[in-house]
Amino acid sequence: MIFTLIRTQPDEALPYLLPLADSPDAKIRENAAWTLAVVKPRVDAKLAEKLAMDEDADVRASALGAVAHFKGQAWAFETLVKALDDPVRNVRVWAAINLGHFNDKRAIDILSKYLNGSELQRYAQDSIKQLQSSGKD
Repeated sequence: MIFTLIRTQPDEALPYLLPLADSPDAKIRENAAWTLAVVKPRVDAKLAEKLAMDEDADVRASALGAVAHFKGQAWAFETLVKALDDPVRNVRVWAAINLGHFNDKRAIDILSKYLNGSELQRYAQDSIKQLQSSGKD
């Protein structure tokens, strides 16, 4: 029911979603973080940033999609770049992917460091192509 509400009436869903971000259950926080990307225009940036720094790697990885929607905001770019050094591979992968969606050309130089045999090479290449084709600075 909440997913239908999120898709059809995100403003109405937000009061139900926000408490889930503080759940003691990491799986619930992960789902809340993932869902934030859908309702981003109505979400406080601090909440997305908080989830991107969560103790659980799956929560951090899911939150990066929401963070990427805050285009043009320095904290969001810095959060994505910092996540490239996360101790968990899945978080690093989602950081590289979401830097492509963030649409900031500064990410090209940063992602280029991962092109020479890095575990992130494929994701860095795809994000760089996306950034180069976006035509925006």
